[in-house]
Amino acid sequence: MRKFFPRLKQDIINSLKTLINNNLKGSVFKCDSKKEITDNLSNLIKDHLKSLTSNKYKIVVEILLNESKEQGIK
Repeated sequence: MRKFFPRLKQDIINSLKTLINNNLKGSVFKCDSKKEITDNLSNLIKDHLKSLTSNKYKIVVEILLNESKEQGIK
């Protein structure tokens, strides 16, 4: 059984950050389009993770959109 190495985990996190930043760069968020944004992002993330792993895993992606107005999230 192959263990999940911390270095591999960090590489996956960095590639996901880059993928999301490139996809959202220059986007303007409107309340009307939040469904499309979350669907597109979740499919993009899911496809990227499937390409990095084998197909024997079920991948679930949860998207949380929030507005940052100097608020703390607990």
